[in-house]
Amino acid sequence: MVGLAGSDALLARWDNFVRAISLQDKIAIIHDADPDGVSSAVILGHMIKKLRGRKADVIMHRQREKYTITPDMMRTLRRHKINKIFTVDLALDEYPDVILDMERFSYVVVIDHHKIYHDISSEKTIFIKAQFISSRDPAAYASSKLAYDLACRVAHMREFDWVAAIGIVGDCGSGEWGSFLLDVCKNNGIRPQSDWFKTDIGRVAHMISCS
Repeated sequence: MVGLAGSDALLARWDNFVRAISLQDKIAIIHDADPDGVSSAVILGHMIKKLRGRKADVIMHRQREKYTITPDMMRTLRRHKINKIFTVDLALDEYPDVILDMERFSYVVVIDHHKIYHDISSEKTIFIKAQFISSRDPAAYASSKLAYDLACRVAHMREFDWVAAIGIVGDCGSGEWGSFLLDVCKNNGIRPQSDWFKTDIGRVAHMISCS
């Protein structure tokens, strides 16, 4: 299992993998349907477009109360000949058999901040939990912030800091990221509030939650 001591190697693996993305790749992003998951997917989608000049080929969110990849979703991935899958804000390490199924036809990147269930790292899967690269409380290290931090390593993503903020506020992580959120407000002309849900950022998070 990768820990903080091995974070440099893990991050280098991420850098190399993402920078090698090409127009020939068929890329899918799979995300949770809450504000954090949606924001994470938006960030990765823009990162991919910046790196190769074209957006991801398939974007899907989890189906209702199922937190895994369903057979229907797997068929969609195969039909589109996906060979690189990014999942965000989904604890797919709870379902290692699903990862093995995806590895039969694709490389997989799992980005998440929930509890660690199994070590799913392999030659075909890059497994990144917030716990692996930071000593911060992983529950507060929203997947959107994790995705943003990872994306910033390989592309200029500053204009999407407000997207990461939506996930942070939506996942109740504002107490951990106060300085970052204030910078986001300054960069984007947003008026901060003592209750972050009363800001423009919080209102967007609420809209996603209700959709």
